[in-house]
Amino acid sequence: MFSGDPKEYLTFWSIFSKIHDSEELTAIYKFQYLYQSMEPDSKAARLISNFPITAENYPKAVEQLKLRFGRENLLVQIYVRDLLSLVLKNATTAKYAPDLATLYDMLETKLTLKAVCT
Repeated sequence: MFSGDPKEYLTFWSIFSKIHDSEELTAIYKFQYLYQSMEPDSKAARLISNFPITAENYPKAVEQLKLRFGRENLLVQIYVRDLLSLVLKNATTAKYAPDLATLYDMLETKLTLKAVCT
């Protein structure tokens, strides 16, 4: 389920793209899956519900979803802020800092996500 939180977009799209890229499904079925993948009453659901479920509207809905929540520059900014926040938090709360392995895993995750965006 996608709520419209840009931090969740890459995970959502990596899963949904299997449906999007399927040659066995019609655009109507893809649109129905897309519609059902939206968290009810979320920003994403409101965006998608503006399009009547037709084959012609499916690519338009996907494009608007990508423009609104999957913009590369926005995602890079979000992940860089997360990375900086993690580093600052670790520097200011050294007493409660995670162990080295945990810190490494958290940094690696943030850097990997940033690399995916660029």
